[in-house]
Amino acid sequence: MQKDKFGRTPDSINYGADKFIAVEWDSTSTPGVTYLRGDYNDPCVIQKIDNNTHTITWAVGNWADRTTLTYGSDRILNAGV
Repeated sequence: MQKDKFGRTPDSINYGADKFIAVEWDSTSTPGVTYLRGDYNDPCVIQKIDNNTHTITWAVGNWADRTTLTYGSDRILNAGV
């Protein structure tokens, strides 16, 4: 299946957009952390903004698993998601 650089499929409302556009977010599951979902499909690219460590990291996984995923740098976007 074809995906854009943020792992979004052609049926995503943000497919092909040059920027990461969140369709849903969660700022209550982990203190000081906001999770941004890039697509309504699962798995999807999830951005984690951590105000405690002042970092932005990424993971690919199911939205329901966002607090337990392993997050890394933006290099994950080039891994052929």
